[in-house]
Amino acid sequence: MKIFIGSIEVAGLIHDLGEEFKRQGHEVTTIADDVNSRFYNYSYDINPYNIVNDFLKTHSNWPKITKITYQLLGLFFSNLQERFRVTLIKKMLRDADLFIFIWSSAFWEEEKLLNFLNSNSIPIITLFLGSEIRDYQEFTKKYNITRWVFPQKYFQISTLDKINKLRLHEKYSTQIYSVPDQSIHAIRPYRHLQLPFQVDKFHFNIPKREHPVVIHCPSEPYIKGTDVIKDTLNKLKLEGLKFEFEYVSNIPHNELLLKLANADVLVDEIILHGPGLLGFEGMFSGCAVATKHLNDSPSSFSPPILAIDEENIYEKLKLLLTNKKLRIELAKKGRDYALENNDIKKIVKDLLTQLDSKETDY
Repeated sequence: MKIFIGSIEVAGLIHDLGEEFKRQGHEVTTIADDVNSRFYNYSYDINPYNIVNDFLKTHSNWPKITKITYQLLGLFFSNLQERFRVTLIKKMLRDADLFIFIWSSAFWEEEKLLNFLNSNSIPIITLFLGSEIRDYQEFTKKYNITRWVFPQKYFQISTLDKINKLRLHEKYSTQIYSVPDQSIHAIRPYRHLQLPFQVDKFHFNIPKREHPVVIHCPSEPYIKGTDVIKDTLNKLKLEGLKFEFEYVSNIPHNELLLKLANADVLVDEIILHGPGLLGFEGMFSGCAVATKHLNDSPSSFSPPILAIDEENIYEKLKLLLTNKKLRIELAKKGRDYALENNDIKKIVKDLLTQLDSKETDY
């Protein structure tokens, strides 16, 4: 199959999915800006903000006059240049057998892209990953979030715009993958998003310490509940519990994975529902993971973690930090669960086999 994946990178997913589809014998074009591959050192086939030049680079059979014509149009006829650019985009995409949509189109108006793919009978898989459709106003109401106030940047995109984005994909996408706390406004059933991971990049280790190393690594502390997590761990330490706490932030991804392999416990988040990307990285690395988890999650999403929230975090963490047997059990079961459900080899196969399936989780 000829597969296109794009176009805003989130935690290396475009890169990792592209590499695995290639390993499984598919012809893949990744579309992403490497500037947005935060903390990763990845490259991509096409930069969405420079799509014409990158397209022409990969098509040596196109004469040089094409690039010169495009540049000249930019100097004198911007409208014609845009029409020329869209013509090349259509030429590029018309050969696709599948488009996997991540976050936004970046290189073309989203509705035009989805409509073009649909009109040309090109299947679309949409992977919703969070804030691109999560309405934080409704989220705080539905899940009774009263302690935390999300930063203003989380409200820059209006509720209506997020609903409109969701409706576009509900109209055009062949399959939608998402999770409940970001799909409050969904009206079309969807499948649960199983996050894909390259298993061989993790350093699996269960330290089995009597006094555990506890790690917390928030990408953005105010949406993880970091204040409560730190206060709770400090309270437990003052009560005499013996453990080492490591707070990690803004480090390269390969360094983070080494720290996870060294840790006994990962305390991830208590506001959004997980485990998310970091939670699963902890499970693959041999950590006992404590994070928020929806009780009414489907049977397809039942990871062996210690479910914590603002109300029970003190009791749950006290139990976990004083019970070595429980930590080891969660670490072993977590690793087994992640291998069974989140190996990227399996995820890639599932994306293709489920393409025409009518089954949904929500």
